[in-house]
Amino acid sequence: EAVPRLQELWRKHEEKWPDARRPPADRSQDEPGSWRSDSGYPLNERDNRAVESEYQRIAQNEKRVTELMEDVEHASAGRLVGKEFRLKGGRRFKEKVAAARDGAPNTDIGRILSNVHDVVRYTLEYGEEKYAAGVNGDVNRMRGAGLELVRIKNSWESIEYKGINSQWRDNDTGQLFEVQYHTRISFEAKQMTHKAYERLRTITSQDPANRSQVRDLHTYQREVTAHIPIPEGATLIQDYP
Repeated sequence: EAVPRLQELWRKHEEKWPDARRPPADRSQDEPGSWRSDSGYPLNERDNRAVESEYQRIAQNEKRVTELMEDVEHASAGRLVGKEFRLKGGRRFKEKVAAARDGAPNTDIGRILSNVHDVVRYTLEYGEEKYAAGVNGDVNRMRGAGLELVRIKNSWESIEYKGINSQWRDNDTGQLFEVQYHTRISFEAKQMTHKAYERLRTITSQDPANRSQVRDLHTYQREVTAHIPIPEGATLIQDYP
């Protein structure tokens, strides 16, 4: 029932702050073999080759991890949703690494690459009545399959995002990946607020011209999130470590 009003709120936001397209990044002075994102973040030739090689490795590892996650799904109270988005695009991966490199220019590229954990990602969705038991069961099931739990962050008490995000490692390949645990409504809300999240990721809130837009984006995320029912027991699932 809330969706039409929330869609109208987003329409008004876009009307007030159109999604301005950046002019193409100036690549005229870049060295051969280098790469530059549309946001202007560069990778030199050596780093660009390292990123491309790492992405090929990740894409190969994804096949094994997906098989493991499908095995988990077969015994789960939930189901995998959005599986077509399980591998982040190569261009988006480069952009993320280039932005991290820009913020830490003296850090080894291998270390930067090792800290990117969401190139491979999955979402398990549960009915509200089965959510807490389903998440706990699948966490134990994944551990039993030989996957290493790196981190769990429970955000069910957040006012701008509800759900649980986790990071895992497949020790056979060393591949890091992300698993989100949602209900149908919390997953739909995540999809509805994705554009707001992307704008917040790219906007510099310190720029006075952007402060009012940033406030409006946070308000919109809170409006959507306020309509998500919290499943019984969801807030009791503990963070890790």
